[in-house]
Amino acid sequence: MKILSQFTFFLAVFSLICSPSYAQDSLEINVTIFFYGIEEPLDTLFLSDHPNTSGEKFSKIKIPTNKDGSFNFKGHIAYPRELVLANRKSVISFFVDTAPVSVFVASNDLTKSLISGSWQEEILQRFTHDRQNASRYQEDLYQIYDTKLGNKPLEEYSSEHKKKLNRQIDSLLGREKKAVLIDAYSKMYRAYPEQMFLKYVRLYPGSYASALALDSYSITRENLDDMIEHKHEIVSGATHFSNDMLRNPVVNQYIRTVNSMGKHKVGDLFPNISLEDTSGIVHSVSEKLKHSEYLLVDFWASWCGPCIQKMNEIRDYYPSMDRKRFEVLTISIDKERDAWLRAIGEHRYPWVEVWSSPQGPQLSDFFIPTIPLNYLLGEDGRIVKINASIDELKDFLK
Repeated sequence: MKILSQFTFFLAVFSLICSPSYAQDSLEINVTIFFYGIEEPLDTLFLSDHPNTSGEKFSKIKIPTNKDGSFNFKGHIAYPRELVLANRKSVISFFVDTAPVSVFVASNDLTKSLISGSWQEEILQRFTHDRQNASRYQEDLYQIYDTKLGNKPLEEYSSEHKKKLNRQIDSLLGREKKAVLIDAYSKMYRAYPEQMFLKYVRLYPGSYASALALDSYSITRENLDDMIEHKHEIVSGATHFSNDMLRNPVVNQYIRTVNSMGKHKVGDLFPNISLEDTSGIVHSVSEKLKHSEYLLVDFWASWCGPCIQKMNEIRDYYPSMDRKRFEVLTISIDKERDAWLRAIGEHRYPWVEVWSSPQGPQLSDFFIPTIPLNYLLGEDGRIVKINASIDELKDFLK
């Protein structure tokens, strides 16, 4: 099998674009893409970072294709991560660490490729298969739910699987009421990915797939509270990650989420977050509560439309409130400070605004599953309400 000659070029480019800050901790990777048994013309292939990659990245690489050849490259990365191989018809991802990786491409349908690598890669492929099954399950579940709500004509379910789901929903209903149906559907919809996540924590602790299972799970505070009874084994699973894996952003977020389980509930003390405003003046939660009976801490970002809408509603209400009774502190979690500055320049809210990147030290032990997210604090610094709407705030503060 002929080895193509582009290896030296790629290595030179890759070395130039790696971030110097990771040089002392970088990992050497070795990936070979084999082409075999191909009869059709091959589409152009590209290799790139996975979208969940942060920090140093390398540019999209065009891979020379040869029906009777292979392409090998070596380089350095800051942490183990997923890479993506794609053409115009399909895409696959695979995990790279210090173990050699081989990708066997037999057609333009990359999903039929064979991949071999480390144990992390093997578990990732199992998870990918399970996640596809989960998506089909949830789609079937939604179709049945939609039918029961009367959004489409009632029809015979074509598969035994859908009939089973239908019976499961009926067993949770008790009586045909929309609110009960929505609750039943919601519980079943969350249960499947939750079970999949727990499966990977139990069977493959320390695996990238276990962290990705949590990342793929639609995490909300309600979902996290549902899993609180499993906290011990989830925390135990988090201790199995290697130091290299802890630098991966998906794994890092997994650790942060696990550490937040059971924290920041109604009645809990809120962290005394201290951050700078646009002028560099530091504002803290405790300092704001010295001057007001209640403080609304609101997390948002410039790209979040619902956040802007919610803050506009608060702005309309804000002038009618005595500052000794009610104050607002908004915390932007934009990745880039400039995006925050542009947004507040446009909207000009009348309260103090501060910023922290999502991975900033002030938020290192704070769980922000989705935004908008707000916490209403009493003068003792304890959480009174979570995600209060404007109407709930008005009723509470009147």
